[in-house]
Amino acid sequence: MKQKRITAVLVDTEKEIFGIVNIPNELDAFYKVLGCRCIDITTRRIGKTVAEIICDDEGLLVEAPKISAINNLGEAQLAGSILIVGNGDSDGNLTSLSNEDANHILSCVQLLSTRKIKNPYPILTQCEYA
Repeated sequence: MKQKRITAVLVDTEKEIFGIVNIPNELDAFYKVLGCRCIDITTRRIGKTVAEIICDDEGLLVEAPKISAINNLGEAQLAGSILIVGNGDSDGNLTSLSNEDANHILSCVQLLSTRKIKNPYPILTQCEYA
């Protein structure tokens, strides 16, 4: 059964913030939170947690894309803001993260700055294909 609201971790590369959010489990809410026009959903392992990541499908198409997720080798995995939710249920509906998983994912977020992007912004580390 589809949950009406879900608990997720938001890594917002544009506003340079991250944290736990509780949002409607609706496509329009995902677009609004991520501030984008096209999304993709991918399953990834973040340390010990397997989760669904909703990402801006056009994250690399902007002038100076901000990497939002890297793997344990430091290789870029995703760009633009991301929303991390629990695994899909048996019907394919997205689910909430448990408190334990949300806190684990938050512990995998670090701040990054580069020569081009001086202001530190959040980036998810340990992001691997599940």
